[in-house]
Amino acid sequence: MKVSTALDIGSRFKAEIIAGKKGLIREIKTVEVMEVPEVENWAREGTLVISSFYPVKDDSHQQYHIVKTLIHKNAAGLIVKLGRFVDWIPKEIISLAEKSDFPIIIIPKDVAYIDLLTLINRQLIEEADKIVSDEHNLFYSFKKRVFESTDEAVECLSAIVSNSIYIEDVEGRLLYRSNKFSQDEWRNSLLLFSVPCNENYRGAITEWTKKLDSSINHCIHVPGKRNRFVIPLKMKGKIIAFIHLIYHRKEQFHAIGMNVEMIKGKVYDTIISDFMEFHRQRMAQSEQLERLIVEEADTQNLLIHFKRDLNQVFFSENESFLEHCFLFQKKINDLIMEIAEVQRAVVFEKQFQSYALLCFPRNYAMEKAELKATISSFLNKSSISDTYIAISPLFHNIQEVDQQMNAVTKIMRIGEEISPEERIFTYDRLGIYEFLVKISREPLVQQYVNEIINSLSLHSDQSLLETLEVYLQENGNASRAAEKLFIHRRTMTNRLKRIRELLGMDLDDSENIFILQFCLKIKGLN
Repeated sequence: MKVSTALDIGSRFKAEIIAGKKGLIREIKTVEVMEVPEVENWAREGTLVISSFYPVKDDSHQQYHIVKTLIHKNAAGLIVKLGRFVDWIPKEIISLAEKSDFPIIIIPKDVAYIDLLTLINRQLIEEADKIVSDEHNLFYSFKKRVFESTDEAVECLSAIVSNSIYIEDVEGRLLYRSNKFSQDEWRNSLLLFSVPCNENYRGAITEWTKKLDSSINHCIHVPGKRNRFVIPLKMKGKIIAFIHLIYHRKEQFHAIGMNVEMIKGKVYDTIISDFMEFHRQRMAQSEQLERLIVEEADTQNLLIHFKRDLNQVFFSENESFLEHCFLFQKKINDLIMEIAEVQRAVVFEKQFQSYALLCFPRNYAMEKAELKATISSFLNKSSISDTYIAISPLFHNIQEVDQQMNAVTKIMRIGEEISPEERIFTYDRLGIYEFLVKISREPLVQQYVNEIINSLSLHSDQSLLETLEVYLQENGNASRAAEKLFIHRRTMTNRLKRIRELLGMDLDDSENIFILQFCLKIKGLN
């Protein structure tokens, strides 16, 4: 209980504060009536002292000493009854109290101690009982904790109920979720921005919104195979998201119901804090990118392009794009933290596309396989595992950012076309396709390709063309090619013999192998 509460109680007795207003936040632990002036023997931290100054009514120096001792003991404050034995508080005492933020409250002479003491002690007991009650509250740790991020708050809630916790927007798209996640009749995907699997999810959300728009309803209890509370988060009176709090024990049901307002208030504040921090970082990174270009930093640089189909829906929704964009960029920042030797990193958007510029030491030598493995490992265990990533070659001149942006955008497009089953594309592997795509549309090139492989592509046995492709992919190893095609080794030998006859080419000749690989690549692109 704070001194400000005691002042509120005393206001019905015309109590007023005359010094140390800043000390109203001091905590009261006990209340004592001063009968003897030797306060150093009985006063302790948190004591609120009530006195008429009768023992020292004629000694202002002793009055000053009492207040000074109470301040030294870190007492909560002093209530003085004026008009009976003392008519005023000396200026020296008021000055001392102001300097020390020690609250001094005065009450009229006709106020009975017992009346004031009874009310203050009753409030102390009630607050003590509340603290005991809080400590037995399942959500006590959540209430007392200060969270650095919404992800941390969601994990704390999940640990308390030992179950899945997730937050969806008003369209049902997933914004946050706990690491502990189990599929249920409502949701089976943990991908960022994915929608529920329930066929009637839009109707259910509409119904929840109608019920929760009422000031009477603070949450909805949804029974089922997995019981849950749906708790709305509101901004300016409008629902912006729903917390899905799943539970399985009866005591959790009552605890959640009692703590709904606290839970949604704390989660809302944390989301807003996250969003404000994102805006701050976004402005700082924009300035950092401009500064890097101007300074021409002596670094090895890498540009990464990120693309997700689930992100595209927000690009036409100007009102909500930033909110959802910041969640995706948080995941990108988490990924960058996993990459070794990064000195500086700038995450930015351009034309609704997300990029990250990574700066490495001047002598950095990129291990492409290691970098791809790091990124792949992160994606596989994250909620953005469906993200496509295109990686530029290393470049020294930071002013080439726009040029590299065009390069990774092309690599992304080519990678999605020719290797849609893959997620990570690198320039060193796919850069050549930029040239192949251009020449693949040339009539002379198409004519050349047809002349070389039409004998196979137009043959009645279509397995011959597939056999040639797999044989070349396996670097001319007939046994491995047969295993991959699930055919007998003898069948493979017979097919290769037929292919040689139709093409009129030696499949062991390196020049012929190059020509055939070129033709098959061009055919695939067309």
